[in-house]
Amino acid sequence: ISSSPIHSPVSSDTITSFPVPDVTSPAVDLSLISAEFMTTLPESYWPSSLCEYLVHTTYVQTGCPYWQAIVGATLALRVGMTPIAIRTIRNTSRMQHMNPEMKQIQERMKSIDMNDPKIQQQYRAQMQALFKKYDCNPMKSLALPFVQMPIFMGMFFGLKGLPDKIPSLLEVGGPQGLPSILGSDFSNLVIADASYILPLSTAATFLLMIEMGADGMQTNTDQAKMMKNVFRGLGVLSLGFTSWMPQAVFVYWVTNNFYSLGQTIFLKNQNVRDALGIWK
Repeated sequence: ISSSPIHSPVSSDTITSFPVPDVTSPAVDLSLISAEFMTTLPESYWPSSLCEYLVHTTYVQTGCPYWQAIVGATLALRVGMTPIAIRTIRNTSRMQHMNPEMKQIQERMKSIDMNDPKIQQQYRAQMQALFKKYDCNPMKSLALPFVQMPIFMGMFFGLKGLPDKIPSLLEVGGPQGLPSILGSDFSNLVIADASYILPLSTAATFLLMIEMGADGMQTNTDQAKMMKNVFRGLGVLSLGFTSWMPQAVFVYWVTNNFYSLGQTIFLKNQNVRDALGIWK
């Protein structure tokens, strides 16, 4: 690939996408394309634009292949969310121990006139004492999905849109030199995986996460068991819904899922749970 500059670059004030020539053309300068793309980031403060900025900044600052930049950005985000995940799992374990006592209080209150302000105050005091006793709160269990969802969606939509913005970078952004399997080309992150290896890996690791109860997922209530079955179905159906997507998205999903599996295995160690205050 030649490093000669493009003679007529588009103004950075108007760039929203980069319909650059094929990467095999001797006139293509990938570093110039990357620099021009950086001038448009972040286009907004939507999670997808911020995630694009994180991934591309990782690529620019490290000089690594684009697939490694996606892996690195994903791991950085997950490491940053790990303390929140631990606090959520800790809170969930204590809520499970607290639930029998909470149900007893709720049953007693059903036979009392709850319209009486004194009774309402007594009920609130009992519940607050219970939360203090077990050092937990239902609202704390919402912290992880509140943080995780915009990041997950931002990475998904950001990476899904990158092939339209910087195709020349992504066409050579995958691992180089890997053998073609069933017509696959892992070096090209723009196209779908013809071998279905990445979609199958994503679905398999997702289902394994569900079975292991990743991220503090409860499995000991009827509602939790129903949700587990729903997620199982989504894991299987995801093959049909996502297999056509660019490989850049699957690099993120596979990395994210393997991190979740590793974190779950680590947090199932009882010595680790005891050290972190996570109850059985």
